[in-house]
Amino acid sequence: MTYLKISKYDPSNRNHDGYYFRDDEWLDASNIGIGRGGKILTLDDYLAVEDKYVSAAQQFIDILGIKQLTICSLEKRSKCASKFLQSDCDRFTGIVADGNIISSEEFPSYFRMVLRGAFWCRLVGENDFYVSVGHDYWMFLGYEGDNDISDQIVTDLFIEPFIYPFHDREEEDDVEGVDIDELLDEDAEIDEKEEED
Repeated sequence: MTYLKISKYDPSNRNHDGYYFRDDEWLDASNIGIGRGGKILTLDDYLAVEDKYVSAAQQFIDILGIKQLTICSLEKRSKCASKFLQSDCDRFTGIVADGNIISSEEFPSYFRMVLRGAFWCRLVGENDFYVSVGHDYWMFLGYEGDNDISDQIVTDLFIEPFIYPFHDREEEDDVEGVDIDELLDEDAEIDEKEEED
């Protein structure tokens, strides 16, 4: 598997422990209209960066030939991260559901809502492809194989290798002597029994 983290944060602004030391960077859509480190994030400035994230993710999807994605682990939010974007978010929160399948053409609209904090999910495609957004506007992306195609992505965002903590479940199972899938099945059976009671 190839795992990448993608962001607007320049790695040269990290100290030797990996901590980002600039305090004038905005962290998400909730910072629109708010000053941070002496700078005010405008809606236009936010949308310009959002476009870069959507474009970078879409390029990976296109190069890898992903035709559709499934919404997984959905967490709906009661409101968008920014009041300036609330009306756009409202259109999606009523229709999005865990397990929904969207086409690669629909991806940009849904991914914008994830970036705006309307909901959180992992968007999962064939060949173990996934993309998600973490705290502070970090994008995480992975796909099958060790072929890093990031040099084909046209962006001024920073693309870095990422060590996924659960990168090889089979090896973990062997080391720990635990079958993760079996445990998940047992949890599902317990949940079903509790619902029956």
